[in-house]
Amino acid sequence: MPPRFKELYKPNPTGKDVRQRRLLREAQLRRLQREQLFMGKRLRFRTPQESETESEFEFTPSDTTNIIRGLKSAKHEERMEALKNLSAKLEQPSENLRGFVLDGACIELLVGVLAGTDSEEKLQSLWCLTNITGFEGRLAEQVLPATPYLVSLLDSHDMELKDQAAWTLGNLASEGPDIREHLYANGVLKPLVELAGTEDRTLLQTACFALSNMARKPSTYFDQMFEMGLPQAIAKQIQRFRGDVDCVRELAWVCAYLAAASSEQQVDVILETGAVDVILESALMAADQDGSAAQTSGLLIPAIRTLGNIAAGTDSQTRTLVSKPGFIRLVVRCIESSSSRAVEKESLWVLSSITACCKTDVDAVVNAGVVPDLVRIIEKQNFDLKKEAAYSLLNIAIVGQRIGDLPNEQLVKEFVEFVRSADEELVRMGVQFLSLLFEQLPGELGVEMLRKVEGGVDALETLIAVTEDDDIRATVSALIDQYYGDRSSRLPSLALRATTLSRTDSFHSTSLLRSDPTKTPVIKTPDEVKSYPATIKVYTRTGDKGTSSLFTGERRTKDDAVFESLGTTDELSSTIGLAIAFIEETPAKQLVAQLETIQCLLQDVGSNVATPLNSKSQIKIKRTRFDPDGYHCKQLEEWIDEMSVGLPVHRSFILP
Repeated sequence: MPPRFKELYKPNPTGKDVRQRRLLREAQLRRLQREQLFMGKRLRFRTPQESETESEFEFTPSDTTNIIRGLKSAKHEERMEALKNLSAKLEQPSENLRGFVLDGACIELLVGVLAGTDSEEKLQSLWCLTNITGFEGRLAEQVLPATPYLVSLLDSHDMELKDQAAWTLGNLASEGPDIREHLYANGVLKPLVELAGTEDRTLLQTACFALSNMARKPSTYFDQMFEMGLPQAIAKQIQRFRGDVDCVRELAWVCAYLAAASSEQQVDVILETGAVDVILESALMAADQDGSAAQTSGLLIPAIRTLGNIAAGTDSQTRTLVSKPGFIRLVVRCIESSSSRAVEKESLWVLSSITACCKTDVDAVVNAGVVPDLVRIIEKQNFDLKKEAAYSLLNIAIVGQRIGDLPNEQLVKEFVEFVRSADEELVRMGVQFLSLLFEQLPGELGVEMLRKVEGGVDALETLIAVTEDDDIRATVSALIDQYYGDRSSRLPSLALRATTLSRTDSFHSTSLLRSDPTKTPVIKTPDEVKSYPATIKVYTRTGDKGTSSLFTGERRTKDDAVFESLGTTDELSSTIGLAIAFIEETPAKQLVAQLETIQCLLQDVGSNVATPLNSKSQIKIKRTRFDPDGYHCKQLEEWIDEMSVGLPVHRSFILP
């Protein structure tokens, strides 16, 4: 009797079905990881079986025994069964399995298989090694003894062995510069560059994955990638596979890494190959798709990153990009669509480089209609995106000399929030923007805009009390002067500090290196803007409303007990200073050094008093903690004891 619901049973897959399913799953994994901007690990998994439970991934001592016995068996079937079982367990390795890998026995057995002659067994062994290299570094490093065999397999006539060996090497290359140097020393570079010329689309994608990881800096061999003709090979393949989104995506990743770490001359080589034109063309097609489709393709991230690395080069290289048809449209389109946060952030970074170049480029992006989207981001997005948008807005105002063309009444509130931020660069941006309003808008228009922002001047008063940056303090002091009508107070120029962004690795931690550090998204001050000496006035007007600020930024009324304590501490320090003035020319001048030390310690006492223990800033509480081990008190007692030697015993109080 045939089983019921036979149509619901899964048929036994053919070899072709298995390979097709595996390739599909690998492709899905690639897209997911690219969209997450994690240019690192890729895993190869076995084809899903009819049922998968947690028990399938458990690894017991008996499993260890069975796998070792199977791999040492003289029978091909038993060796294959052991390899398949190990490959399945390595999808989600348990602690016992990790221990099996770390003690070296597992790798030794797998390397032994690679040293054999059976291609089927080699492929299964490679699957195991690929999964091992896909996890944390201490596991991946165990695979290093297999490097010579992996490199030799890159020249194999078996396409699957080539593909899997390249994949394993790509995973290893993502582990860091030391391992990349180890791979280079074992001769991996030349065969990988040769694989970049393959006509097989699957092998091409895997080779590009490995090459993009090898292209990370620091490295001693980076220039050799150019000497071997890698940029030209990539350009040729981009032309060949220009209609294949998956291949163009992987090729674009290689370009992104090459452009990120290249010299000015090497970036020119990349531009001359024509690869950038095809990447731009493909990115435009992806950007014009439905948002979710463009996001799924994963092409926009490496494309935008390639273009961004070139735009971060010299002014000439930036101008070359800007002059390409569709480049500005692509950047603006990616910002305005906001279908992918990652794409939006990458595009904002590119825009900041474009707007830092020259007024002509600023005019081009403004005329393309990007300002409303920058305002939207400033108003509604998280601070990381706000910062990227702010770079471009400030560049538009300064480099493009278009402060008057911005919707400043909308923006001033948001930049005041920057002033309140704990992020030092955001604070500088906020102060910079307010300086532009005060200096470049006619009459008192900038001051009036700030007056309309609730707590606007309070934010400046708080900042001047807590900032440790002398440039910011001087600029804010001048802003407050002008706010209260003193237009004679000149504003010193406040340039944003140069920072090197990193985006060749994980989006939030590493590096999209800019070829020319001067082309970071730093606001360029026009030649006609003069730098005035930073002066700090002894008055600030920050307490004119009857409140004053603690070190934490909290404002309290001036009759608060904290300020009474601070005043008493200052009075004591002043009295000591007066005493020093009297004894400097007397035999007691030997006490001056000790008294000045006490004055310095009283400053620390004041910082401690001005930082209440209920403050939310644990960093400031820790920083202003006073004499936790009692050293200073003990030292003071020792000084008193030294001075008391020879004095008669006191039996009563002495009037001062």
